[in-house]
Amino acid sequence: MAVTSTLSRPREEGTTTEPRTGPGPGSTAQWWTAWWPSIAICAPFAAFVWLVVQREPWMWDYGQHASVIDRLQQSLTHPGNPLLDLPNGSSPYYTPYTVAAACVGRMLGLTAFGTLKLCALFNMLLLFSGVCRVTAMSSTSRWAPPTAVLFALFLWGPHSFSGAGYHCALGVALTVGFPSYFALGAALHLWVAVARWAHRPRPVPLLLISLAAAVTLISHTIAGTGALLGCAAFLARPFTRLTGAQRLQLASAVALFAASVISWPYYNVLTLAGSGQLDALHVRAYDDLLGVYGFGVLGIVAILVRARRDVLDPFALLACMALAAVTYGWFSGHYTLSRMFVFAMLSLQLALAIEWVTWLRRRNGIKRLLAGATASACAVGIWAQSSPVVWLVPTPLKTAAERALPPALQLWPHLDWAAAYMRRGDVVAATAKPLSHLIPAYGVSLISPAWPDPALSNRESAARAQAQRALFSPRTTPPLRQEILARYQVRWILASPDQAALFARAGGVTEVRRGPQGTVLFRARPGAVDQSVR
Repeated sequence: MAVTSTLSRPREEGTTTEPRTGPGPGSTAQWWTAWWPSIAICAPFAAFVWLVVQREPWMWDYGQHASVIDRLQQSLTHPGNPLLDLPNGSSPYYTPYTVAAACVGRMLGLTAFGTLKLCALFNMLLLFSGVCRVTAMSSTSRWAPPTAVLFALFLWGPHSFSGAGYHCALGVALTVGFPSYFALGAALHLWVAVARWAHRPRPVPLLLISLAAAVTLISHTIAGTGALLGCAAFLARPFTRLTGAQRLQLASAVALFAASVISWPYYNVLTLAGSGQLDALHVRAYDDLLGVYGFGVLGIVAILVRARRDVLDPFALLACMALAAVTYGWFSGHYTLSRMFVFAMLSLQLALAIEWVTWLRRRNGIKRLLAGATASACAVGIWAQSSPVVWLVPTPLKTAAERALPPALQLWPHLDWAAAYMRRGDVVAATAKPLSHLIPAYGVSLISPAWPDPALSNRESAARAQAQRALFSPRTTPPLRQEILARYQVRWILASPDQAALFARAGGVTEVRRGPQGTVLFRARPGAVDQSVR
């Protein structure tokens, strides 16, 4: 009886449990009336991000993603490993997203860097429209979608935070061209499509949804997994009403999805299941939980309100599943599951936006207090993630901006000066950040990848990492150093200032040029290296 009583409660004004299609096929004026608040919020931020993208903030794995697109632009059928001199190597980074991006970039005559800029614009449109559509599907208020965009971007925590695939404003501004943002934006549109199919089940749209889900999962396995959790959440309530024939349609779609994933020719993404190679990179996501995710606690109130109305509310289910995955990742040591924080925060933020627009109209003191606390938290979040503004303000205002805003990240320097001496396919030895992270984007290879490569066996990965450490170790003897150079056919060495002394007098190594911040480029001449050591 308690469940019946809960489900029979009237819905809050402005919310809905049935999928909506937006303003409908009315006039242009009706469409504009419904969506102008969303456009007014999204357009300025999109313009700001586009200006940041033009500054080319080459950070973290930017070089790796540029390298993937570069290799595919050279050869779609035999791109080789994007980071290493392995012509027959494969890579999980060759995905439908990167293949499509490489094709478009090549048709438009763009370099890998120019292609990533175009990807940033596309992913912004995909992400913002996805947030608006999912929110509009669950609310009758035209103010809910723009509120959801603001909350998704800024309602994180009081500390500045950025990470690829995290939809906080700083992460979007710096890395929105990466595959993880495509997968996140595609996930949002998938949820809308799934909810609409559940409202009106038909076989053809379902088959298209299954193919789109496969593309999302292959394009970014972690974000794709979150997308599947969301699909399950939006199907939970409608599934109880499906007929036997409709459930058979669903089973067929799942089979098509599995077959599509398995048949991807570049790499079998199923081999990534249980892989722990990326866990060490993601353990930091569990640090400073309140500082990074603290404002998301406000969304728990909205989740509880929605769960009280419907125990199978999709946002409540997604939040529970994502947080369960994050918790399991912490206790099991599979820290890569910390990326499910993205979907936990997204569900909390969207649910809060939907409820927030109704709280403002209530005379209930507690709800108005919650609405005010949320607005204040969002304002703090805007300040916490505003550091890229420093890069864009005019020079006379830069000092004032630096004092008023959080410290801006130091932009990584370009390596055009070094790449000008190299030929495509050359092997470069580099360990110092950002040298090792950026140089593969110019079509050259490394001894050992700057980021863990799941395509490499553990034995091969360990051997390459050990050889690279030995090459740059001051305790390494000259014969062993020459052996490593010969074994991996190293033609260039990019050394930081403190590493340069190791190669200043090394046999077969010649200084070519000194770059910014004391970086030194050396040429390793294979002919001068004792070939008997190979």
